[in-house]
Amino acid sequence: MGPFAIALIIVAGVAAMTLASHSVRKVSRIWLRHWVEQRLRGAGLAEAYLEQPQRLQLAAGAGASAVVIGGGATLTLALRHEPTTLGIWLALTSIGVLIAGVAIPRAIGLRWAVPLAPFLLPLLQVVELLLGVFLLPARALERILRPELAATPANAERDALEVLLREGEREGVSLPGEREIITGLVAFGDKTLRDVLTPRGQIFALDVRLSHADQARQMAAAGYSRVPVYSGTLDTIVGMVHVRDVLTSEGEEALPLRPVGIASIDRKCSDQLFAMLQNRQHLALVREGDGPVLGLVTLEDLLEEVVGDIDDEHDDHSPIVAPS
Repeated sequence: MGPFAIALIIVAGVAAMTLASHSVRKVSRIWLRHWVEQRLRGAGLAEAYLEQPQRLQLAAGAGASAVVIGGGATLTLALRHEPTTLGIWLALTSIGVLIAGVAIPRAIGLRWAVPLAPFLLPLLQVVELLLGVFLLPARALERILRPELAATPANAERDALEVLLREGEREGVSLPGEREIITGLVAFGDKTLRDVLTPRGQIFALDVRLSHADQARQMAAAGYSRVPVYSGTLDTIVGMVHVRDVLTSEGEEALPLRPVGIASIDRKCSDQLFAMLQNRQHLALVREGDGPVLGLVTLEDLLEEVVGDIDDEHDDHSPIVAPS
């Protein structure tokens, strides 16, 4: 076999692997699921790719490496007695690989991924079978170097959902912003109040001994609409005042107090959100058993965990620390 044929095989092999890799990677999981559901060409392989997407990508990379190493060794043996000619052919082959083996197939794969992927999936499957013995150590090494790949089933399902939502947004199936809300809901189910509370040292609260005027003045300076009221220390909360009571009061000695919710620090955020909505509460103090107050959680805190930041006029105010 002449050097031209060997170089051509190297370029063609690398081009095939590059084309297959980028086509399959570019095709969204939504299209792959469509092939699986409709039992179109390559449906079985598409289903396998959906379960372990890194497998075929690893096969493509290994296939390209095998072609380059094998072809380079063959070319070297064929021209071992002609070092100058060997150097020229190696240089020409390298240029051919970069242009015709990588750049052009990559552009084609990204441009026509959908029609090409059903034909290229079987190619990657064949390469994976041929190189399976060599890929096993590579996969073991990857699991050691990237332990996050060995995710728990719950985390794996969450990651798969996030990928599907992201690609659904790209395909126009979902509206921008829906992905953040849905993934926020999924993550919200695993969080406890420990993850979202405002720490004790940052709680703004009022001393029950303050006069009506002082309470109103401090509330106006802080800018909060609902403020817990304590007696002596923050561990003895006697109620909560609302800014509406300040505006409608007529100079009473003390503002009327409203009840304040109490919650355990290990309570699920989803349970607390449901309870606060059901009881029409906007804030709750967080304790661990009968111990001291550890923090405070508001309805806004819980909602922000689902839909993201909710801007209001108080976000830039520094809290006033209550005595402990």
